[in-house]
Amino acid sequence: MINEIEKTLEVLEKLNAQLGKHRILTKEEIEEEYANISDFAILKKELNSLLEDLQGSADVDETCKLLIELHLKILDYIWHYDQLHELVRKMAGNYREQTKLLMTKKDN
Repeated sequence: MINEIEKTLEVLEKLNAQLGKHRILTKEEIEEEYANISDFAILKKELNSLLEDLQGSADVDETCKLLIELHLKILDYIWHYDQLHELVRKMAGNYREQTKLLMTKKDN
């Protein structure tokens, strides 16, 4: 999934760069998402470890603790995907208008 996230960012970055001074996404927004990719690798390792612990747990209290940790880990994934989704949504909502502005400037 990390490859797909990287590809998504590459496409957004390319589309954004094509808009020149009419860019939609800031450099900081894009850089932050690239930095978040390393978090996914860490999250994946932590999730796998947590799932192994959960499968091997025989104690009810330990299982409940691990389920809560699993819930929180999934929330971390959701947050990261939501951050990426916000960039896609921002681009989708503004791309047509910004492209029109770019074309209008080129025509003049």
